[in-house]
Amino acid sequence: MTDGLKAIAGNAIRSSLARFTKGPFSGAITGAVTTGIVQSSSATTVMAVGFVGAGLMTFEQSLGIILGANVGSTVTGWLVAVIGVKLDLARIALPLILIGAIMRLLWRGRVTSIGASLAGFGLLFFGISLLQTGMAGFAETVTPSSFPPNTFWGRLQLVVLGIAITLIMQSSGAGVAMAVTAIHTGSISLDQAASLVIGMDVGTTATAMLATIGGNVNARRTGIAHVVFNLFTGFIAFILVPFYVRAWDMFVPVVLRDDPQVGLVFFHSSFNLAGVICVLPFTQSFANFVEWLVPAGKRVLERRLEPMLLSDPNVALASVRATLDQIITIVFLELASLLNSQRTPRKFLAVLQESEQATMKTSEYLNRIQIREAGQPASQLQISSFHVIDHLSRLIIRAGKEDRLETVARDPELIRWSEKLSSAIGLVQKAGLTVETAKAIESVWLELEQRSEPYRREVIEQTIRHGQSLESTLDRLDGVRWLRRIAYHAWRITFHVAMVGPLEKTAGEGTENA
Repeated sequence: MTDGLKAIAGNAIRSSLARFTKGPFSGAITGAVTTGIVQSSSATTVMAVGFVGAGLMTFEQSLGIILGANVGSTVTGWLVAVIGVKLDLARIALPLILIGAIMRLLWRGRVTSIGASLAGFGLLFFGISLLQTGMAGFAETVTPSSFPPNTFWGRLQLVVLGIAITLIMQSSGAGVAMAVTAIHTGSISLDQAASLVIGMDVGTTATAMLATIGGNVNARRTGIAHVVFNLFTGFIAFILVPFYVRAWDMFVPVVLRDDPQVGLVFFHSSFNLAGVICVLPFTQSFANFVEWLVPAGKRVLERRLEPMLLSDPNVALASVRATLDQIITIVFLELASLLNSQRTPRKFLAVLQESEQATMKTSEYLNRIQIREAGQPASQLQISSFHVIDHLSRLIIRAGKEDRLETVARDPELIRWSEKLSSAIGLVQKAGLTVETAKAIESVWLELEQRSEPYRREVIEQTIRHGQSLESTLDRLDGVRWLRRIAYHAWRITFHVAMVGPLEKTAGEGTENA
C-alpha cells in the first residue's frame, strides 16, 4: 500500500517536502501531511535524511519533519477504528485485492501504482476482518482480566509487551491495528490498550536505529532524535494514562464511550501531538543535544551516500548529485591552483587519491539505485551522473601524471594555456558548476584543439632545426595532449552537471514516472 501511494504521490511529495519546510514548525506540518498520505513515517524520514545529506535543508529543519511524521503515522489507527472495525468491509476486500493485483500485473505506469494501493487497502481491511473473527472466538477465554491490571507495574508490563509486538512485527501501525481490533472485541480495556500503544510507539524506534547501523552522521542523528523524542512522549503518556481513562469515562458522551477504539486512537494522536507541541519551541536546543550525542567526526567526501536512502531512488540520486558536486569542486579548485603553480604536486596527489576513492564509492552507490518499475526510463539526473563519473575518473587519472605537469611548467606556450585553463576551471568558486563555467572551459578546450596541431608541427620543426632531443620533443607533445584532455574532461563534467540544473530542482523531480 505504501509503495503504491508513494508512487502515485511521486515527485509532488518530494518537492513539497523540500519547498514547504522553511523551519521546524512548517516541517512538522509537512511531515505529518506527507506521512498521512504515504502511510509510512519511515518513508518520510528517509526523504528528510536525504535532503539533509544533500544540503537542501539543515538538521534542525529535518527535525520538524521527523516530529510531524510521528503524528501522521497515527492516521492508520483512525482508518482502522473509524472504518475498519465499524463497517463490514470483508465482502469488498477480496474483490479489491483481485482488481488491484490485476491492475498491477497487466498495466504499466500510474495504473500499476493505483493497483498496488487498492490491493494494499484490501489486504489491510481483510486482515482486520480476520482479526475480528479470530478474537471473537476467544471472547470468553481472553478478557481484560487475562492481561496485567491497571497498576503502575501492570501498565509497565503492557508497555514492554507493546515494544515486543512491534519488534516482532517491525510495524507500529500493524500493532496499533491489532490493539484497536482487540479493544473493539472487548478482549482488552482502554487503559490496557493505551499502555500497549505507548510500547508500540517506543518499539518502532528500533527500526530507525537498525537503519542507522553503518550509516552516516545525518542518519545516526535522525535515528537518535527519533528514539529520544519517542521515549519522551512515551514517558509523558505513561504518566497520563489513568487520568485520560478517567476523563474519558466521566466527560465523553455515552455514544462515544461505546466505541472505546475511538478513545484509543484519540489518545495515540493526542500524546504524539502533545509531544510535538512541547518540543517544537526548543527545536534548536533539541538539535544541539542530538548533535552532541552524535558528533560529526572526520569529514568524508562520501558521507551523504547513506544505504537507507536507496529505498527512495529519487532521494538517493539527489545525494549522489550532491556528493559529485563536492568532489568536482574540490578537484577543480586544486587543479586550478596546481596549473597556476600555487599548489605542490604532492598535496595535489593526496587530494586526487581521496577524490578517486570517493568517486569509486559514488559509482558503486549509483549502481545500487534501482527504478522499482521495470521498463521505466532512467532520469536525466541518473544518466548525467554516469557521464560525470566517467569523465571525472578519467580526469583524476590524467591529472595525477606528475611528469606531464613538469613538462608543461618548462614550456612558455604550454604555461600560457595552462593559466587560461586554470582561470576557466577556477570559475567554479564564483559561478559554481553552471553553464557559464562550462562555456568558459569549453572555450579553452576549443582553442587547444585548434592550436594543438600547429603547435605539434612547430615542435617537430624546432627539433629538426635546432637538434633538440627526441625525448624532449615527445614530452612536449605529450604535454599539449595532456592539457587538451584535461580541458575536455573538465568541460564535459561541467556540461553534464549544468545540463540537469540546480540540485534544488533535481531533488524535487528525480526519476520520471517512477
